[in-house]
Order: sequence, then C-alpha cells, then structure tokens
Amino acid sequence: MHNALKIDDIIYAILQHVKSSKRDLVNVAMTCSKFSDPALNMLWCEQSSLAPLIMCLPQDTWELARDLTINFSREPVLAEWERVRINASRIRRLTTGSCHIDASNSATVALQ
Repeated sequence: MHNALKIDDIIYAILQHVKSSKRDLVNVAMTCSKFSDPALNMLWCEQSSLAPLIMCLPQDTWELARDLTINFSREPVLAEWERVRINASRIRRLTTGSCHIDASNSATVALQ
C-alpha cells in the first residue's frame, strides 16, 4: 500500500469522490480494509429511518409488511444485536421517514 493511503484525510478525500454512489461506497468498503471503516461511516452517517438498522438483524427476526411497517417475527438474541450496535454508532443524523417500526414488541424497546 502506498504511504499516502496511510493518511486518513487522504482516504476521506478519495471517498468524497465516490460518496454520490452508495453502491460504489459499498464496493470500496468490501475491497480494502483501510477503506472499509471510512466508507461504512459515510454510508451510515445519515439515515432517514431505523429500518436499515433493523435489517442488519438476521432475516428470520423481522418482516417488512406492505405498508412498510417492520414487524419482529421473533426476539433477536443478544449476539444478533452486535451488527446493529456497530452500525448505529456510525449514524450522525437521523430524520423521520415513511417506514415505521412496531414499538409494541419488546425487541424494539432494546433500541431505546
């Protein structure tokens, strides 16, 4: 790896050119470990819903209804929340969106 790529500011400058395409950021994150965390930080930085976080859980723990409501089909075990915790720490701005999470389930309370 070139020494210039050991400087975080240079990594972020490079990623600023890729930032407009989420697919490209995902590809960069999967390509090189040095780019992974900064690219994932950019991907998760702004969210308009908690749905992407819930969708980090195993697919058998949630269902997406036609009205875009997320319902838990089972309560996730503690270890399954780890990816949610990691990605939640990357979020810097959360705005409301059209997807709603059913707050009647005890698993949702774990997010609060």
